[in-house]
Amino acid sequence: PVGDAVLADVAQRLSLCAGDQSVVARWGGDEFLVISPHQPEECRGFFGLLTADLHGGEVDGGPRVRLSAGGPGVR
Repeated sequence: PVGDAVLADVAQRLSLCAGDQSVVARWGGDEFLVISPHQPEECRGFFGLLTADLHGGEVDGGPRVRLSAGGPGVR
């Protein structure tokens, strides 16, 4: 149950950071996919905001959450 709560919380944060023009989906296990019309520079900024949001804290009383992101032009 804690793992499910963490995934739900991360999905919500991811959706908020990605904005209305992006599509966020769970890709598998603990992986998410973001399809965005934004330029790579904007996406790097988005992932930076999300990383800062998740850094150093627990999500819903669960384990610490870390983010790694990549893809075409977003490394």
